[in-house]
Amino acid sequence: MLWLLSLLHVGADPAVQRLTTDTSFKQHLQWSPDGGRFLFTRIHEGKMALWTMSAEGSDLKKLVAKDTPNFDGAWSKDGKKIVFVLDILQGTDGHLQINRCAADGSDSQVVIPHKPMEESPRFAPDGQSIPFTRTQSAYSNGEFSKLWRHDLA
Repeated sequence: MLWLLSLLHVGADPAVQRLTTDTSFKQHLQWSPDGGRFLFTRIHEGKMALWTMSAEGSDLKKLVAKDTPNFDGAWSKDGKKIVFVLDILQGTDGHLQINRCAADGSDSQVVIPHKPMEESPRFAPDGQSIPFTRTQSAYSNGEFSKLWRHDLA
């Protein structure tokens, strides 16, 4: 369930508004830069995917038309693009890569192909790069997780 907490009335009890009524698991909620929509990860009918909905709780839409899990999305500063993690299932193993798409879910493109395991992509404020985390085996040079940046230009 998603809830909206209004902090407009300082000193009064905050107003809480329930935005969803279904029982699907949801996480990684983000406002769009213009404040009109939410982006979040939702597990619906056993499938993990990115969804958007209006800030009032209507117009719920699956973002990317893929059957493999996609999650951990983030808006670009101008709200025109979304960067996210796509799990390319190979047998029972997942291979995470970073993709981006238009804000309506169209034009999905690979930005960073699967290496070890890429997660938590975000657009830099200037939109010219994408920082992310890459997790490797703990036995690979004694390293486990590092921060990386991918330049888009």
